[in-house]
Amino acid sequence: MTEHPQATLSGMRRLAVLVVSADVAERERVVTDLQRHCGLVETAGTVRRAEEIFARCRFDCVVTDSKIDGSDSTEWVMTLRSRNRAMPIICLSEQADTREVIGAMRAGVSDLLQRPLKTSALMASIRRLCAPAGPMARNLTLVEVEGPLAEDDGLIGDSAVMSELRLMIGRIAPLPATVLVRGETGTGK
Repeated sequence: MTEHPQATLSGMRRLAVLVVSADVAERERVVTDLQRHCGLVETAGTVRRAEEIFARCRFDCVVTDSKIDGSDSTEWVMTLRSRNRAMPIICLSEQADTREVIGAMRAGVSDLLQRPLKTSALMASIRRLCAPAGPMARNLTLVEVEGPLAEDDGLIGDSAVMSELRLMIGRIAPLPATVLVRGETGTGK
């Protein structure tokens, strides 16, 4: 049985993921791991910051702590679920007891992963939940981009910085996000 192309690691490049965690070290580690595979990874340390980010960008998946802002994240998960019934929400928990698991699932959590978090488990969960044939199936029409832009992309230069820019453009171009390009006047933005 072959895996659906969207569910492969390369197919994840079109995904936008929001990571919400008060633990800065864990958040940075998760983001570093996800950025290798996903098109856009944003972070927030609080629900308020997450809501600000949601106001400007659409996400395919949310990875959140079971406790945010000093309380249970269930209420926020229910708010997210009421806005978007199909968006996968992956919750990270210290030690999930049966009551917590049932409460999280009733609130709308798609998957509950226990700490210490294994990157392979998180990636498998995102692949499974975001695959068009998976439980959170939806119609995706974005064109998949497999790495940097083609040589005839119109950009001039072959330095390490330009190579990184081509890679970044190739990763974010298919996403439904607004991008602000900043720089000095006259630099050819």
